[in-house]
Amino acid sequence: MIKVIDDFLTPSYFEEIHRLLISWDFDWYCQPNLAPGLPGPPRVNFSHNFYMEEVRSPHCALILPFMYQVKDICGAKELLRCRADMTVVHPDKIKHPPHVDFQFPHYSSVFYVNESDGETVMYNERWDSKYPDTLTVSQVIEPKPNRVIIFDGDIIHTGHSPVNHQTRVILNSNYV
Repeated sequence: MIKVIDDFLTPSYFEEIHRLLISWDFDWYCQPNLAPGLPGPPRVNFSHNFYMEEVRSPHCALILPFMYQVKDICGAKELLRCRADMTVVHPDKIKHPPHVDFQFPHYSSVFYVNESDGETVMYNERWDSKYPDTLTVSQVIEPKPNRVIIFDGDIIHTGHSPVNHQTRVILNSNYV
């Protein structure tokens, strides 16, 4: 299952999330190497955990309605994790390593917050105790503010760093 839904949140709710994540006051935490193993210097990205096990961001209450809406669409039983990710501009089109978020049955979502490039690539292959030697592209999804992708978490996927915009900001959430 891969669902792409535009205008996912109401305009005012989306604007509040956008305002928070793009503000100068939001706490982003540096991740020193987004794509280990790729040639060249480390590629820095930033993240913020809203909801994960015992971790609750001070902004968690704002994000919970979004998580419950995704949970209902995918028919999950529990919230697992939600974090904001920000990748920064790179002059080359850097594709991040293909991955799954967790190596057990789950649902995943990617929610685009800002106007950006850096598409998400969904592969035909699924995680089955190891990554396959060859991956074939199923879908390439362009970022669009207030667009969400909801999918089976065993579908291997990846994203690209932006080339034409300063940042690519998403919410990545997972459910069991």
